[in-house]
Amino acid sequence: MSETVKQGVQGRVYLTSEQAAAAARQFGCARFVYNHLLAFSQSRYVNKIKTSATQRSLELTRLKTEIPWLQEVNAQSLQQTGRALDTAYKNWFDSLTGKRPDQVKAPKFKKKSKRQSARFTKRSFRFENDTLSLSKIGDLHIPWLCCICHQKNAELQLQDRWRCPHCKTEHQRDENAIVNIFVEGLRILAEGRSVAACGGTVRPKREPRRAPVKQETSLETSSNAA
Repeated sequence: MSETVKQGVQGRVYLTSEQAAAAARQFGCARFVYNHLLAFSQSRYVNKIKTSATQRSLELTRLKTEIPWLQEVNAQSLQQTGRALDTAYKNWFDSLTGKRPDQVKAPKFKKKSKRQSARFTKRSFRFENDTLSLSKIGDLHIPWLCCICHQKNAELQLQDRWRCPHCKTEHQRDENAIVNIFVEGLRILAEGRSVAACGGTVRPKREPRRAPVKQETSLETSSNAA
């Protein structure tokens, strides 16, 4: 049985202040939901009550009805956050029971100081004319760049298998991979770094600080869910 290999190209994105605030809300709410569902599961475990994926999903539904600011972000993305915790628990249990050979640690609480992420489903985004539209964040134009020489290909279409006109490198892309890589770029931007076309990151040049006080970017600090 053949396995489908998904490939994609990474693009550089530039967020407006409004989009940065929306991305911060999405990251913050995702982190809040993950930590709440983890605490919910742990509290039940202390009382010797098992928690299934369905029960965590019901708890998320209840949570969204009681906390108004959770409705400001994409609901499907929050559901994906709950499923990520389900997967983390499954991997841990499979490791304990020997169903997988590697050792997997128990799920841990997410911290604001660590890397942030969010996942969007097919119903939560649209890609047309080099513009990626993310629900509750907005339209983002992505200039496609060759990951080898950084040459821009303005006429590239979504289904294209293309050759860079500058360095002649062959490329192929996949819509789902594009979205996943883009969200990875948002996560890196939240750490105050810029995203290079090949997936590498570089620290922006900053003026020397007079005191060793940690500074956080607006992507992390503007979230109501922090």
